[in-house]
Order: sequence, then structure tokens, then C-alpha cells
Amino acid sequence: DSGQLNHVKLMFLNGLLAVDKLAMFSFIGH
Repeated sequence: DSGQLNHVKLMFLNGLLAVDKLAMFSFIGH
């Protein structure tokens, strides 16, 4: 089911973006 695959891909990308933002915030904080 490609719909399920796209859903997982979106969740994965959102997770990467969240981690990226956290890394940037901690980098700026220091």
C-alpha cells in the first residue's frame, strides 16, 4: 500500500526535521 509507505516517509522526514531543529537550537544556545 503506497499510502501507508508515504505516511511512514512523512513521519520519518518530520522526525529528521525535528532533530535538525533541536540540533540547531542547541548549537545557537551554546
